[in-house]
Amino acid sequence: MLAAHPDPGARALLDRFEHHLNDQPWAVYEVKRAFRAEDGNPVNAGNAAHSLARLAIVRRKSGAGR
Repeated sequence: MLAAHPDPGARALLDRFEHHLNDQPWAVYEVKRAFRAEDGNPVNAGNAAHSLARLAIVRRKSGAGR
């Protein structure tokens, strides 16, 4: 929405934000969840077992968002 804004400052703002994102580390995660049925009512979800593993930390390449 902001990219189509007629104000010329909008493009400058987007460029600064993209530069900021490119400078940040990004992480890739594997997320797993297994939902158990609620006791006495197999239709409702009870508690959930989950695991979270970080697979990689990366940096964006300049212009990767375009």
